Amino acid sequence: MSNWNLKSFDNLHASLAESAYRYRPKKFPYEQLNESKKNRLNSGKSVEFNFSTDGKDSEGQVTHGGGTDLPNGGKVYLQPDNKKLLEDEETGYHAYYVTDTDTINANTHQTYFAIRGSDGFGFNLSQIKKGNFKEFNYQDWINNDAAFALTDAIVPQAQYATKGMKEKITELEEKAAPDAKIDVTAHSLGTMVSVQGLAGLSESELNHVGKAVLFDGPDTTLSLIKAGYSPEKLKLLDEKIVYYVNPFDPVSMLNRDRPWDQQLGKVNVVVPIKYTSMMNKYSSHDFGAYQIDSYGNILTASESYHPELLVAGQRLAKLNRRTIDNLKNYIPEEAIERIVTMKPEVFQKLTSLLHEALKDPLNHKTEIYLIFRDGFGIGITDATKIISNIPSIASGLSEYLQEYDKIIKDAQKASLEWDRKNLDLKNPNNLHNKIKSAGSYAERILLRTELLYAAVQLADADIEQKVSETEKMITTAEENIKIEVELSRNVIFGLGWALSASERESLMTDLTFEHLWDSGIAETDKSNLKNYKEKMSGFSKSMIQCAQKLVEVDEQGAADIFGSLS
Repeated sequence: MSNWNLKSFDNLHASLAESAYRYRPKKFPYEQLNESKKNRLNSGKSVEFNFSTDGKDSEGQVTHGGGTDLPNGGKVYLQPDNKKLLEDEETGYHAYYVTDTDTINANTHQTYFAIRGSDGFGFNLSQIKKGNFKEFNYQDWINNDAAFALTDAIVPQAQYATKGMKEKITELEEKAAPDAKIDVTAHSLGTMVSVQGLAGLSESELNHVGKAVLFDGPDTTLSLIKAGYSPEKLKLLDEKIVYYVNPFDPVSMLNRDRPWDQQLGKVNVVVPIKYTSMMNKYSSHDFGAYQIDSYGNILTASESYHPELLVAGQRLAKLNRRTIDNLKNYIPEEAIERIVTMKPEVFQKLTSLLHEALKDPLNHKTEIYLIFRDGFGIGITDATKIISNIPSIASGLSEYLQEYDKIIKDAQKASLEWDRKNLDLKNPNNLHNKIKSAGSYAERILLRTELLYAAVQLADADIEQKVSETEKMITTAEENIKIEVELSRNVIFGLGWALSASERESLMTDLTFEHLWDSGIAETDKSNLKNYKEKMSGFSKSMIQCAQKLVEVDEQGAADIFGSLS
């Protein structure tokens, strides 16, 4: 699955969180920098990144330069990791420290601590089927992600985040302006590492943290309580943390089955640009789903704007909880604990051995038993239970996917209904009237933006439906003609029993699919539909850009008015 990147660098926190990954339009990982940048870092100097300019990823996808309100004009400086505190090979931890000045000095006011989330699965399914587990990213996905999801653990990477943050705070105290702050930003696994890393700071150290802006991450409250952090510490963290989560992303909705206002930090449920699953090409777990205006504001749902997305998120959160609880019924707690804390090389060896033994289980019963008992810490009774419950586990996964898909489809239907209702001029509570009665300039601009996004969403959906229906009509007509031709030829062939086969064939010369169906016209119609869809999609993108520039245009208009008055 290719990366679905930000469309523009309008929100600096999102841009920095994205840049912590490999293969992105602008990327921090040392191994992917050019030689000039590597040499600068090696010599102890910083490297400039400018998010006001375009960026291009490894597949040629372009992300446009930032909008009108980027801090420091979009310029940040990646600082060298002189003390090697920002990565750990054993746990898979990677972080990057960037500042608003090329060196940390009295002019430094804002710095950012960006933590990488889970690197891709890193394996080929066909290789897994062959028993090759060497490329599987066990550190991220098992030692950290699974450990958190299944046991509410403090993830192994968190301790390194705490250590790195402490060092940078000390550096700020010694070298930077008195008001200098550190903002933390991250995506996915990086959000868990961020919060748990922040929890390891003292109250005085937390005072140096501006805020933690986190994307597509779960609620970490249970893990912090389990680890023994006090209600006072949780309150301090709560005041610092801002989440942006996609209601269709299972990672975002992990541990979010409580009311939104009872979760850690301020939780913003985004209005995604596409209603897709995590496994889709346009994944709900990637940055491309965000709708961001030129001032960096991310479009979010509320009780008054697409509330059905709040409902969808809670449904997915409850589905997550139910599925995880069911899974834990099949696998002993001790076994889960051992698996998620297992070293990658041990896991690779055990899974390879088990893979080979299961090819002929009847002749390898003892070997399978020993792998389960000595390797995974699972006794024969529990191992037998797990194996016998594999059909139930598979069935549970299938049910999860079905319900997951239904949540997305239900939300999409409800969203379109909301759009139609709130764009209807006959409805006294529509968005148009809300704009007229808006009390403040900022509220008016937000409502206008929401109006445009709703109109575009509705138009896109209607176009998608009409094109799909027309394509279906063409396909159905083609199939019906094939059936009718075949039926008619059989009937005529049967009725002409007194004629020779060649005579009957000559009578049916024109009764062929090729004669009755013009494939050229059909392909032209399909091509025209595709072009129409692309043109309308382009129009929708232009409308989105209009929405993004509303503030900019309005302010320029106000300036012109005041200029003429003076």
